Amino acid sequence: MPRGRLRREGGMIGLLYASLGAIIGSGWLFGPLHAAQQAGPLSLGSWAVGAGAILLL
Repeated sequence: MPRGRLRREGGMIGLLYASLGAIIGSGWLFGPLHAAQQAGPLSLGSWAVGAGAILLL
């Protein structure tokens, strides 16, 4: 293989990681939807509290 070139290689492990990434990636998009359906506008307050907690870390 020439120096400086990447190999194109997939496989079952790559497929597994891509699938897990898609599942987790869509979860953070559907989370706010379900929170807004349950709590209405108050769900924005929970996001603000969570953001404050992250800032403290």
